[in-house]
Amino acid sequence: MPRTFHKIIVTILGLLFVGNTLAQTVSFPNETMLSRIKNIAEIAREDGKSITYESRFLQGITAHPLKTSSTDIETWLRLSLENTSLTYCKINSSRFVIMRRADEKLSVGNLSGKITDAYGVPLAGATVWVQGVQKGTMTGLDGDYSLPLSVGSFEVEIRFLGYEPIQVTSVEIGAKQTTRLDVALKETNVSLNEIVVVQTPPESTIIGALRAQRNTPYVSAILASQEMERSAVGTVREALQLIPGVAANENNGIIVRGVGGRWNEFALDGISLPNYDPSYRIFSFDLLPISLVDNIRLLKSATPDVSMNFGSTMTDIVTKDIPEQNFVQLKAGFQLNTQSTFQNQRARKRGKWDFIGVDDRSREAPESIAHIPAEHFRFYDYKTLPSQQYSLTIGRTRTLADKGNRMGILFSFSYQNTQQQSVIEHTERGRWKSIGQYTGSVSESRNSGYTYGYNTVAGGMLNTGWQFDKNRISLRNILTRNFENDLTEISQHLEDIPDNNKNLSRQFFNYPTFSTLFQNKLDGHHFIGNASVKWNASHTLVQRERKDAAFSEMYKPLRDDSLLYFLHNNPQLRNTYPASSGRYGNREQSFRIGASVSFPFRRGNPTSTFTAGYNSNYKRIRYGFSELILQYNNIPAPEINRTFGQDSFEKTMIEHFPFT
Repeated sequence: MPRTFHKIIVTILGLLFVGNTLAQTVSFPNETMLSRIKNIAEIAREDGKSITYESRFLQGITAHPLKTSSTDIETWLRLSLENTSLTYCKINSSRFVIMRRADEKLSVGNLSGKITDAYGVPLAGATVWVQGVQKGTMTGLDGDYSLPLSVGSFEVEIRFLGYEPIQVTSVEIGAKQTTRLDVALKETNVSLNEIVVVQTPPESTIIGALRAQRNTPYVSAILASQEMERSAVGTVREALQLIPGVAANENNGIIVRGVGGRWNEFALDGISLPNYDPSYRIFSFDLLPISLVDNIRLLKSATPDVSMNFGSTMTDIVTKDIPEQNFVQLKAGFQLNTQSTFQNQRARKRGKWDFIGVDDRSREAPESIAHIPAEHFRFYDYKTLPSQQYSLTIGRTRTLADKGNRMGILFSFSYQNTQQQSVIEHTERGRWKSIGQYTGSVSESRNSGYTYGYNTVAGGMLNTGWQFDKNRISLRNILTRNFENDLTEISQHLEDIPDNNKNLSRQFFNYPTFSTLFQNKLDGHHFIGNASVKWNASHTLVQRERKDAAFSEMYKPLRDDSLLYFLHNNPQLRNTYPASSGRYGNREQSFRIGASVSFPFRRGNPTSTFTAGYNSNYKRIRYGFSELILQYNNIPAPEINRTFGQDSFEKTMIEHFPFT
């Protein structure tokens, strides 16, 4: 009996041991592929099996954690090599060979990004090192980098002198995909022969601008495209109003800290823009579709390196640069306004190509300017269509070497058409009847009317760049076309005329305007030792043509309202001579070159930077106009006649701006 009981106990313990062994889970940690295959090969050898491999094929590949209840060697291999550039071949039941997949060349991705400091300032020359594969690269001038890697998971280390290194684990690289890794390094004080490396944020960053505003007279503000997208702005004018202290109006003017008009300069990619109006420094923001803008910089104080006349402020609109990765972006938008969309819209006869902003030559001066028939100023009724906006942006980039050398190209095309109505509740001017303080009551006699707005903007941009070692060369091209055709109608009560609706006087203003902006800029940035060298050459053309402008009931050269009274007393002449007409053109073309060199130096404890350079500008300005103005005579009999006047202006200037 004791012997039988002993056999039963041994049998039960044996069954428990076998059951526990069968239910045991095999697990492998996250490790390099070389380490994983070595471990599996050791176990396979004890089981009488062999695994053949080449170590160089396994380097740089990460094996993900594995947990399985299977004890089969082949299952371990299959799960370990899954989603990698490796596979295995089963020679027989006891021999396996590790090899690359047939499509291994396609199983390569890219690791790219930008390395900056805590203030967002790009760090040129930072090291991006991939652990395990002993492979790395250095960042370029703008702190960006690109590194081709095989598919897998990697550990990446980023280092830069004077900053704390950062290690990022589990960076996944997918086949034919670009993994974005942007890192901001925290500054640390490093003692090198009693030199302390300290980075001061420049005014080109948001936090740097705030610091400069507190400590120096060099004050600026930055509005990035990311903030524009978050705010869903549709035009550059709307984007400008996101900057504190800036107000923009519908007449293409901005007011900065209470100052507006010609005191505010404008630049595109750092190049001063000509002004289409010789009297005021106003630039048409509608010439630039918002999809082309990378950021807007507002400089509120003068600096020697700004190669333009500085009055109060300078607004620099920077277009988009070389893309970090390949992409295609298509945007479309529509806007409805219940008070104007699909409502009646009055306008003079439109051209065939007004919808795309192209002049069909129908507004050229008539062959006989002595008499323009009244039919020429006739109004037509159209329907106000929804405002619409489209943009297509294509970016392509190519990495040339492991050092981060790359080339890129960016193309963008935008189209925008806006149609709207604005109600003029009440307005006063000259001898129009004044009602004192307007209260908004509809029962009051008012000088009221409408403005029927029509605007088309089409623009394209082509940028390309080449970055190699510590050098960067870019070519930027932009062409935009704008057509504006607003019509304003006002019914007003005149002083000294009995106040009833039968005696209303009506005026209208219409200035069809075609504007063109064309700019090319070639620039370079190079690091030679500890010196930074920059240069640029550019061409800019701004042209504005007001064709077939029409304005009624204004008497020149006095520019008063006396014609209103004359036509009121002689209404039979109003139908024959409804308006004056004019054509105006302004063309400004400039060629600029510039170069500068900067290098750090020490005088006492702080480290300073010395910059010297030279900018030159050749500018040619042309302006001309022709007008047929209504004038009247009472003696010997009331009559209206048209007086023809024209004038032109042309000037060439050469400017030199050396600076330190």
